[in-house]
Parts: sequence; C-alpha cells; structure tokens
Amino acid sequence: MKDNDFKKEILENRIAFRNGTRIDCILEIIRKLSETGEIVNTSYSVSTVLSVRDGLATIDTTQGKKIKKERELLRNQLTLF
Repeated sequence: MKDNDFKKEILENRIAFRNGTRIDCILEIIRKLSETGEIVNTSYSVSTVLSVRDGLATIDTTQGKKIKKERELLRNQLTLF
C-alpha cells in the first residue's frame, strides 16, 4: 500500500475500513519473464485509492476526487486540430 493519504484518513477515522469493505484503486503489477518465456506476476501494490465501498455507500477519497476532476477537465478540453 503506497497511498499514504488513504492510510492517514483511516487512522484519523475519516474513512471506515473493515471486513467486507472494497476499494477502487490504481493497482501496480510487477511482472517478470520466467525461464520458460512465460510472464509471471511477482508483486502487487496499490498506488492510489480512488473510492471506498461499504455495502450501499460509496465514498470518494480526496485523491479519487482530484483524479476524477482531472479526467473530466481533460475530456472537456478542446483540441487544436
């Protein structure tokens, strides 16, 4: 877990994270090539948590809101050509 802001929000009890809670996140997967030429996933890490789902409620994290806004701005931006 590389998302320090998410960890901080959990420790400050701004976000509840317990058994059954799901997260939408940006997941980094490290892959290596085995001796037989097969691609093998060697490690996983969560770089950014976008939202937390607990039952019916969905809570966007501060990083998730920021990324969502950036994507919306890029989508609405006009192109020069």
